Amino acid sequence: MRKKLILGILLLLLGIIIFSSADQTYVYAEEIESPYPETEGQEVSPREEGPTRKESKKASFDMYGRFGTVILTDLETGDQKIYNKLSLQPELTIGKFGFGLNLEFYFDENSNLRKEDWTWSKTIEKIWYARYGHKYEPVYVYLGGFRDVTLGHGLIIAHYTNMLRYPDIKKIGFELDLDMGTHGFESFLSNIGRVEIYGGRVYYRPFYNSHLPLLPRLGVGFTCVTDQDPDAKRSTKDDQVTVFGGDLDLPLLEHPVISILSYIDFAQMSLGKKYTPPSLDGGKGWALGFMGGILVGVSYRLEFRRLENNFIPSYFNSYYEVDRKEVDGKKDKASGVPGTRKPIKMGPYVELAYNILNRITLSASFENYNHDPTNIYPHLRATMRVHPSLLMNKFSLLFSYDKRNADTWEDLIKVKGPNSILTMEVGYHVAPHIALVIIHRQTFDANGKPTKRTTMECRVHF
Repeated sequence: MRKKLILGILLLLLGIIIFSSADQTYVYAEEIESPYPETEGQEVSPREEGPTRKESKKASFDMYGRFGTVILTDLETGDQKIYNKLSLQPELTIGKFGFGLNLEFYFDENSNLRKEDWTWSKTIEKIWYARYGHKYEPVYVYLGGFRDVTLGHGLIIAHYTNMLRYPDIKKIGFELDLDMGTHGFESFLSNIGRVEIYGGRVYYRPFYNSHLPLLPRLGVGFTCVTDQDPDAKRSTKDDQVTVFGGDLDLPLLEHPVISILSYIDFAQMSLGKKYTPPSLDGGKGWALGFMGGILVGVSYRLEFRRLENNFIPSYFNSYYEVDRKEVDGKKDKASGVPGTRKPIKMGPYVELAYNILNRITLSASFENYNHDPTNIYPHLRATMRVHPSLLMNKFSLLFSYDKRNADTWEDLIKVKGPNSILTMEVGYHVAPHIALVIIHRQTFDANGKPTKRTTMECRVHF
């Protein structure tokens, strides 16, 4: 007990020393991170790199840090152990170039450093990110852990992350996008150390140089994503999973009050021989939707989907890194694809987001189908973020709720159960660059048993 107290004091002193030497202090809303789906005993990856400030030709340097406790899982035995954690993330930006490191130190109950994290083979894992440009710019190159990969309108891949099992499993991914105006492509590779999940989208805008209204935004695209080795065993034959398809963007209205972009998506699954006979393969899905913005700060998406029984929409999603392989007798995702095309599933997918002066951010999505053999629909996701400036510059709040099979109001408000994932973070800003954060997470294990975890950590930035 005494050693734990001494270690905690040392970490606190280190944080004070670091930040007392800072020449300039910055305050970002990102001090309280966005929640991402995770299983018990795993924590969220480092703060997502993004265009949080205007680029300058001058160099800038930032340092992010935190210390607290974390539960790590032994991948061989499945045993979990509590560690004290000190994390430092230096970040250097020069014009369009950005580079960041993720330096994490884990100490056990005897104040001993976990040495397996600091070997030569782990060197590349210390890269937080390296990039040129930002997403949706003409040239975008990214190396590191990414949290959200969506291609097209998301019928094939939506909100995929290679950091779901971080820090137990650390992957360095790669993204390359080129936008030449009339044509371009987006591409990604989930793990540069081992070929696993990869894909891309090519698109063409035939009237990009037209001076007529709306026509420059008309475009067609083709997307293909493959998981080359879902079970991570080279000895397994014919277990690859591929989903491919096309999309069409047709702009209808562009006005300061409201914008409307209509689109049509088509996708088809192609599974290896391991999973299903060829005659039962090739499940197809269609989607017709409208998306755009209303006034300032409101974005929407309304979509109707028609899916064959053996097609799974957004097959590569935020949970995929856990679902892709068999664990403790639980089937891998591809083995759970039905073997028949009927009955046809039909239903809506709706997204709505509202940003109030960058101080309050609300977002929600809803998905449901008339046929649901897996009992996971209706599926509702909601997130709320409140900036400290609205809470006396002392507090910040983030709330996220993910609920499946919410048939009734009673189901929706029932937090406990095998279909709920809840994340809540409350931060108290001791100083402009130091925040104490209480994090409460509830999820469920493979047997459907609810599990809870409440932790407290100190986050710092200069």
